[in-house]
Amino acid sequence: MVAASGLNLSKSIGIEIFLMVMMLTPATTLGNGGTSPLTETGQHEACATLSSDQSSDQSSDQSSNRPSTPPLGAIYPVNLRLAGRPVLVVGGGKVAERKLKALVASGAEVTVVSPTATDQIANDPNLTWRSRPYCRGEVADYRLVVACTDDAEVNAQVYGDGEAAGVWTNSADDPQNCAFTLPSVVRRGDLQVAVSSNGRSPAVSAWLRRRLEAHVTEAHRRLLELCDEIRVEARANLGTSELTGWHEALEGGAYELVAAGDTDGARALIRKHLGLDATSAPDATLDSELQIVSRASSENDVEVAR
Repeated sequence: MVAASGLNLSKSIGIEIFLMVMMLTPATTLGNGGTSPLTETGQHEACATLSSDQSSDQSSDQSSNRPSTPPLGAIYPVNLRLAGRPVLVVGGGKVAERKLKALVASGAEVTVVSPTATDQIANDPNLTWRSRPYCRGEVADYRLVVACTDDAEVNAQVYGDGEAAGVWTNSADDPQNCAFTLPSVVRRGDLQVAVSSNGRSPAVSAWLRRRLEAHVTEAHRRLLELCDEIRVEARANLGTSELTGWHEALEGGAYELVAAGDTDGARALIRKHLGLDATSAPDATLDSELQIVSRASSENDVEVAR
């Protein structure tokens, strides 16, 4: 009985020591490609600045509550206006560099979270680099998130946090952990032609985009600017720019005129098809009628009463 009691006492002490060790274990953050997702004691205090709600979420095992990934289906293409909106990029390598180029150009307020970063990212004055691992739940502070680390666990955690917080999240080269995908884009000023494979093959999208670059030229950009100018005129004079004449004008040689340098000719062609000539020059019809009356009176063919 004494031996048994001693054994039970030892077990009890062992359990208490184990529980004390677990309670003293530092909070968990996720590294961006590091050897361990656990931080050392006192490291990365920035994670403690998260809201109390997020901090309480971090103390629990979120993997069991993570929303299930929906099956890939048809995508809905959309253009986002990100100017002035907070965007998070998790990761600081070459992949992040490529993603950041378009995000910064869009005017987004970009924050990069990564223990290390390339020189280009570290020295970019148009973004904020936080040299630390990703903190669970911090996606809730952003409108859009892109995860591009070399750690699949981190990328999956970022996506799961995004789904829980209702934040659109993309994981590079991992369509199953994406709420949205990024197309390959040909840009000519404000004119953009996007190619998407629904995340199935970025290589095919990039290949087709390179082929399209030879066909989408600066003349297309100038045509866009001309049409934008005439669209404003149509709204002012006709009350709308949704007119059937656009198709006839564009199919009737407007692009070819712009490409040949005859912007005025293209403008006249488009305005004619939209019916803007009559609205912008109301005296033209009267002048035409007067000329007919004059000719008729001189020939004594008809008598016109006005």
